[in-house]
Amino acid sequence: MNNYWKKGCILLTLSVVALGQVGCATPPTDASRTQKGAVMGGVGGAIVGGLLGGKKGNAGKGALIGGLLGAATGGAVGNYMDKQAQELAQVAQVERVEDGIVATMKDKILFDTNESTLKPESKASLGKIAEVLKKYDKTEVTVAGYTDNVGTMSHNQQLSERRANAVRLFLSNQGVAPSRMTVMGFGPDNPIAPNTTAEGRSQNRRVELHIAPNEQLLKDSQQGQG
Repeated sequence: MNNYWKKGCILLTLSVVALGQVGCATPPTDASRTQKGAVMGGVGGAIVGGLLGGKKGNAGKGALIGGLLGAATGGAVGNYMDKQAQELAQVAQVERVEDGIVATMKDKILFDTNESTLKPESKASLGKIAEVLKKYDKTEVTVAGYTDNVGTMSHNQQLSERRANAVRLFLSNQGVAPSRMTVMGFGPDNPIAPNTTAEGRSQNRRVELHIAPNEQLLKDSQQGQG
């Protein structure tokens, strides 16, 4: 799990006395997530928005949206996000993080060493992910790029941004609104496999999609409860 998402999970556990663990397997049932979302919405929205925004200096705005709107709408938002996670799980590895989703393609080998061009075999799965994102259009997507540890930090930072941009461009060409997507690069940070082997490095050359409810979804859910 990425460090900034891990920090969010820890903060959520401390704030709400450990209502449950974040799972990497099949997403929970609608009922269980809705119940948890109702309690976690305010804290979860602030943390998810703040942590993602913090990388670009926008933590205050992200936390404000999550904190103000999440508290009253976590239940409905959790249900909406659950359904999206279940569909994404058909073509991606899905990790449900309270009111957010982290999606990574099951075939994580997207790029060759030092390359930011998507491998042809990755495009079919990305196309299916795009269809789900278009169906659930009341979300914002942070496209997070990563590299292995070959090369300098500066080079890998730029490479990770180019990789994230490559995925964003592909999703945009498939019909996902560009305005929904933000690109972030993390270089070799947060590896998911050891960089000591060729296989591990190939898995670390990846892009993750961090999906969170947008302001409109939160407002719609709030009005529905009013």
